[in-house]
Amino acid sequence: MTKIFFSLLLVFYPFWIQNPSEWELKKDQDHVQVSVRNLDNDTKEFLGKTLVNGHIDSIFSFIMDFDHANQWMYKIESSTIISTLKQDKFYVYFTVNINWPLADRDLIMEVSSENKNNIRMISLYSRPEFISDNENYIRIRESQSVWTLEYIDNNRTKVSLQSHSDIAGIPNWITDLFITQTPFYSLKNLRKKFD
Repeated sequence: MTKIFFSLLLVFYPFWIQNPSEWELKKDQDHVQVSVRNLDNDTKEFLGKTLVNGHIDSIFSFIMDFDHANQWMYKIESSTIISTLKQDKFYVYFTVNINWPLADRDLIMEVSSENKNNIRMISLYSRPEFISDNENYIRIRESQSVWTLEYIDNNRTKVSLQSHSDIAGIPNWITDLFITQTPFYSLKNLRKKFD
């Protein structure tokens, strides 16, 4: 039990060190709940939750197929696994469609996964220096996300997505829009894949 606690602590440590405010529910629609809170560095963090009608193994495999994440994750224009360290750790290159007149973004994420009892976690941490900058995009240099899948039974899984990013050069009102739309539409699309 102690090992599990410390493993979870290490996974969530980057979220804890920023002394965040309390979660505030911003959207509750189509079986998806989205809450937002402020972090110390003026960055906002979201937490999206839903219930998916599928087995945890199937949902885990679907999310981990990052070569096709652009087909269902909100605003992801392209998604490509660019380097594999081992089966449960690899790098993904994303391009993000930010509506005109703002410039599109890209980011490199190190993806790792962990399986503890009835919980599976997929952690993504930005690694902006892993490949050279692409002149067609502005690189997102700070981003962290955690997918948490909790087994309920063979046909139901609790799924949450917790994330924050520092996207420089975007007005706050657009950031506020993205921070609710990103988890809402990503989780809604995930539910559709298993309905």
